[in-house]
Amino acid sequence: MGRTKETWRHKFNALKKPGKEYTSVQLKALERKAKGLTISDVKAANTKSMKDKARERNKKFNEKKEFNKKLKIAKNKGNKLLGPGKSTTGKAVEKKKWWQPSNKGSKGRSR
Repeated sequence: MGRTKETWRHKFNALKKPGKEYTSVQLKALERKAKGLTISDVKAANTKSMKDKARERNKKFNEKKEFNKKLKIAKNKGNKLLGPGKSTTGKAVEKKKWWQPSNKGSKGRSR
């Protein structure tokens, strides 16, 4: 058998003092120290992750925006445009406003 590889878990357990109760934040700090990371390293990783996710959301948003723009142009021309899981007939459906009377029920007020 060769030497056992010392993982950050072993270092983590070595940093903990027996009998002491730790808060979740203190445990996270001990875990960070056991992994050999500085606060700056963690902050940089979090910032990179945040920017990557924002970049991905922005890309999806712009694709959807571009598709909706094409859809609007196609509706104005009366063409059909098939999108991702969607189909249109080119006909705009108008919703009734809340102040417009509906055709349901009686024409007058019921007493």
